[in-house]
Amino acid sequence: MKTIKLTSCLLVLGLIFDQALLALDNKDDIPFLSLTRTEEWVSNLPTNVTVITADKIQEIGAKTLDEVLPLAPSVEIFRSGYLGSFTTVRLRGVPSSSQVQVLVDDQPLGGISIQFVDLSQIPTDNIDRIEIIRGGSSVLYGANAIGGIINIRTKKQVQGKVELKAGFEGRSFQTKIGRFSAGAGTPQTSAYFAGSRFLTDGFQQNSDASQTMGSGSFTYKFLSGTQLGADFFNTKQDAGNPHGTAVPISEWNGKKERAAADPNDRIAQNSSLGRLHLSHPINPNLLFYVQGFGSKLYYVDKNGTGFNPYLKREDKIVGGDSRLIWDRGLTVGGAYEWDGERMQLGSAPLASFMANQISNYAFYVEENAKWRNLRMIPAVRYDHHSAFGGVTNPRLSLIYYASDFWSVTGNASRSFRAPNFNDLYYQGPGFKSNPNLKPETAWAYDLGSRFRLPYEQVFQITGFFTRLENRITFNAARNSNLNAPKAEMSGVEAEWSGPLGTYFHQEANYTFTKAKGNSIYSSQFIPIRLTPRHLANYIITWSDKTSGWYVDTILQYASTQFTQDNEQGLILPSHSVWDVKVGKTFKLLELYLGIKNLADKRYAESFDFHPITYDPTINPQPGRTYYGGVNVKI
Repeated sequence: MKTIKLTSCLLVLGLIFDQALLALDNKDDIPFLSLTRTEEWVSNLPTNVTVITADKIQEIGAKTLDEVLPLAPSVEIFRSGYLGSFTTVRLRGVPSSSQVQVLVDDQPLGGISIQFVDLSQIPTDNIDRIEIIRGGSSVLYGANAIGGIINIRTKKQVQGKVELKAGFEGRSFQTKIGRFSAGAGTPQTSAYFAGSRFLTDGFQQNSDASQTMGSGSFTYKFLSGTQLGADFFNTKQDAGNPHGTAVPISEWNGKKERAAADPNDRIAQNSSLGRLHLSHPINPNLLFYVQGFGSKLYYVDKNGTGFNPYLKREDKIVGGDSRLIWDRGLTVGGAYEWDGERMQLGSAPLASFMANQISNYAFYVEENAKWRNLRMIPAVRYDHHSAFGGVTNPRLSLIYYASDFWSVTGNASRSFRAPNFNDLYYQGPGFKSNPNLKPETAWAYDLGSRFRLPYEQVFQITGFFTRLENRITFNAARNSNLNAPKAEMSGVEAEWSGPLGTYFHQEANYTFTKAKGNSIYSSQFIPIRLTPRHLANYIITWSDKTSGWYVDTILQYASTQFTQDNEQGLILPSHSVWDVKVGKTFKLLELYLGIKNLADKRYAESFDFHPITYDPTINPQPGRTYYGGVNVKI
């Protein structure tokens, strides 16, 4: 009944707006690859997709991925501190970040079995655009896509162009950021390289960090039209791990909360990715594409105390994907992935050592067809996992173009999250994992409508519902894990963007989320922890192309959160953050100054655990901070 009412409201709104709308061209439309594996304009796709461009990333001054993602609808970021601290993401209120797949050019960073991707390890320097699909996406990307996927598309140099860029930025807390990129392109070759380095003392005690990143790509185009390419990415980071602060929020004054719950713990990470890819036109109507990739993550948690005094982990992912793409919209493909892990818990000679591996192969097929005013994108994928067997995930996306100005879209999809290495194989003192776990599964639905308003304004609204089963959790004795509880996530996403007169451009979005689940102790559905009901973003930019001056203003709001289910435990109060950036561009030079958290709010976005008592602690975010920098382009 609720779905029928929502559909009726959207149809009525469309009929009202359709009488007054003006036609627009696609000059500002953005290509999108992740939903269909072939390039489509965003305006031709359902309303559950979002693109964040390189221009937007530069506009807001984001250094790492976690600084830009919160501006998209239904994105929840959980930071453990300042720049360089461990950060995860959730979409549409799913209970865990392991239910969101993060990829770089279709290469999964967390793989099938590693998961828990640290967004602070992903600089923005080499990002061309970020493609986000909200809602179940296992149909093309396999495991761990119940909440959706975040696919990072890296930069490729434009043919016939040579470009050099360099920049430096300084921020509060002795933060220094340096960037460099170079690219060159000819009719047959393209090469691009980006590197960056940052150092910071951090906001809290023991939150200093240093990071070095290098990435690049090379593509060669043969006379036959075949293209061969290679990409690489490496990040090396060392950071303190304060585990939040034990000081209550009511006592925060800009100084007290800087005391660390753990003044000694440190984390070292080294991530490396590599990819080879080939596209070959078999004939004018058929393209063959294949890629192979590998990655390695080296992680050490050292000098800690309490439950985990020392942890060393090496994770490897090797895999590939191949597909045939017909120009009429049919895609048929297959994928394979192998994940391996070596983990040492405790320092030698008393260390326990574990080595595990998982493999998965998959086949998928998708059609992108249009009949009159209706576009249909049906797809299905079969995955076979070495630990639990096979799982099939279908999806159907529909876009109905009611007029040139109004479309109605809908999605229905099944997705899954595979148990990770810790879920299946961890064997520690007092806890032994369950190798017989099944995957978490979910059905997700959404219904949306997009309106193209006068003066190049675009408004869209989306209602969504996801039902998750077989959630992986602790058993009653908390000495192992099992599949038992369920969860339901529902809500509404509203978005509005477009110019305001000659000099202003604005973007706004609002998300209402209601996430609830039961437990092994009760069948009653109660609110899920760390899920704000309300999220809102507003970005307004003033720019004068003649003089080169611009002003960017960003307002973000998140409502109250709780550290335990059923709105229990520590309270993370609602907060609003106001950022302002002022800059001037010359022909080859950009100068800018900015203030983050202009209103100097004291707030936290997530919580941690005390390393000895294991009591919850809160991760404080810095108050007002300042930054400024220069970019040079040749």
